[in-house]
Amino acid sequence: MAPQPERRGAARGAKSGHELRALAQQAERTRSSPDEEARLLRRAAGGDGEAETRLFNENLGLVLRLAHEGRDPEGAGLSEDELVQEGSIGLIAAIRDFPDSGSDNFQAFATEQVAAQISNSQREQLALDRAAAQLVEDAEAYERAEISVRKAKGREATIQELAEKLEWTTERTKVLGEMVREARRRHDEDLLQYLDPERRLDEIEGPEGA
Repeated sequence: MAPQPERRGAARGAKSGHELRALAQQAERTRSSPDEEARLLRRAAGGDGEAETRLFNENLGLVLRLAHEGRDPEGAGLSEDELVQEGSIGLIAAIRDFPDSGSDNFQAFATEQVAAQISNSQREQLALDRAAAQLVEDAEAYERAEISVRKAKGREATIQELAEKLEWTTERTKVLGEMVREARRRHDEDLLQYLDPERRLDEIEGPEGA
């Protein structure tokens, strides 16, 4: 059984997209003046959580827009909700870093920071997805080679035979073999727990009276 790819963590307890849009719209209607924004930024830099929250809410629309624009057109990589989370991290960093940034335009600075956070996170996830897909493909090729050699020789294949069949190095073949065996072991354990839940309960609770 080939190992399956794992994706980046999702929710982190975030609000739904509808709730975030409503919050952004409400904050936009009461957006601070430039002078008030400057005061809020100074307060936030001093650790004022209320000021930071207000600035975050007022600029949440920016995060939502850039997250929407940052989606992969084919649906690969991070979802829009995940990109909103990443963009939110960038916005919080922008609020905290702005006073020492040397910039005099918070909107431009925040846009740059949020866009960079979203872009970098999406790029990293796409790279992880490609690597995971390649791993699954390699594991499936390993299993096919095992079957082919077993049929041809009437026994289990050696690492050297598999490496020759796959045209891989011995070290790469050995690493993939270990991953495939671990995936099979986990699959067997999961299947056993599903088929025999009482045995699983006994393993957890231990012998009676223990």
